[in-house]
Amino acid sequence: MAKKHKQKWSLKKKYPNLMSDSEASLIVKDLVQTHPHEAMRRHLDYLVSRGIIFLNFQDGIGGQNTLATVVYANTPTHGTVLALSISKKHLVDPATPKIFKQLVIFHEWHHLRQQLDRTKPEWLAMGVKDPGMMTEEMIRIFFEAEMEAYLPECELAVELDAIQTYPLYAVFANGGVSELRRHLAEVYAQMPRYSKFAALFRSIAWTPTLT
Repeated sequence: MAKKHKQKWSLKKKYPNLMSDSEASLIVKDLVQTHPHEAMRRHLDYLVSRGIIFLNFQDGIGGQNTLATVVYANTPTHGTVLALSISKKHLVDPATPKIFKQLVIFHEWHHLRQQLDRTKPEWLAMGVKDPGMMTEEMIRIFFEAEMEAYLPECELAVELDAIQTYPLYAVFANGGVSELRRHLAEVYAQMPRYSKFAALFRSIAWTPTLT
């Protein structure tokens, strides 16, 4: 009898780093299947088990402190796929609370939905975030996409009494949505890579332009 093929909780490609993909996938599976947000838990488990999205494990991704991000990844067997790229280094860091890892995955789930539902452009997950290639309109779209993910992440952190795990959660808990927008915009404005858009970030902090 032919075996039914069902995608497992990882890409088959392995990286010779901190742990195997299969080991890392078990940690992510636990983070998802014990996640306090039922809708995300069910949806993300469905997306991975059906092969609608993939998990892509690497040593480190994005910035130094980045645990996970949504990307379009090239695979040898499936071509270009939508993937949740996860840093093994941060995944196993004992200093990072489990609840914070779950909140980050919750944030990225919103970015996955933006791509799956086509509510945000594909370039947001295709690495086209080099400031030298971005226009002011792209910066606005990028910022609002992040707000759409950070707001529910912060709301959940407050609900779970986990605001101590990340400074942005306390900003939201104490100042609400407007202060979250202002603080997040200032974070981006102060990043050297976005220096030429600093004034734009500070201006759009007060003018929501959901796209």
